[in-house]
Amino acid sequence: QISIFDRNEKIQIYGDFAEIFEEKDSAIVTLNPIAINTTEIDSLFISADTLYSIGDRKNRIVKGLNNVKFFKKNISGKSDYILIDENKGLTRLMRKELSTRALQIMSQEQINQINPIIWDGNNQISGDEIILKENVKENKLDSLIVTNNGFIIEKDTIDINNYNQIKGIKIFGKFINGKIKNLKVDQNAEIIYHMYNDEKELIGVDKAVSSSISIKIVQDGIDEIIFNTSPEGILYPEKFLEKNEKFLEGFVNREHEKIKSKSELLN
Repeated sequence: QISIFDRNEKIQIYGDFAEIFEEKDSAIVTLNPIAINTTEIDSLFISADTLYSIGDRKNRIVKGLNNVKFFKKNISGKSDYILIDENKGLTRLMRKELSTRALQIMSQEQINQINPIIWDGNNQISGDEIILKENVKENKLDSLIVTNNGFIIEKDTIDINNYNQIKGIKIFGKFINGKIKNLKVDQNAEIIYHMYNDEKELIGVDKAVSSSISIKIVQDGIDEIIFNTSPEGILYPEKFLEKNEKFLEGFVNREHEKIKSKSELLN
């Protein structure tokens, strides 16, 4: 197995075949490529059909092309492309560009099925592009941004057949100790949330819209929902809703795609 960088560097790239271009400080790994991005808490493992390294250590960009998957202890994800700017602490997860015609004929569900996605505990977060930001000085994940078409799905912690959902144009998230603890959904925010009493009996299904919704997460589940502007909504008895009314437009459960261990990337 080939190693592109020495072991003192933050990002390592391994593979079974590589082409090195010394004059341009670049390399391409095309056979079983794996990148390992070392952070303070644990390492982020990344696989793709092809991995590129461009630039010297001070200006290095790492790109992954096609079938991108990544895994670390508390988070995993998929996308068509990945771009890592090591010195800025930015990781961008991107979808292949869709033509104007494709955007016109594809449903929101079809687009969400191919959008970049990350899983953190019981939460699934997707969008047209997801940006992960590191605190470069402390070498740990700090925040995330979903730039457009954000969609959050949480498998209900009481009844696994129910799904809490929040969607909006943009999503902002905050990591604490490597896990997402706070999320904010901005612009055209919609929510479907299952409400329970202290005996864990379902009270009803809350369907609401607001321009901005904040969410606090504990132990992999939604703990608190805050409407930053006055919402418009109704708490419905579950029996009043048809099955399709319990899902926001564009809902896609992609749990079967979730990467559960780094061995799924290494095999």
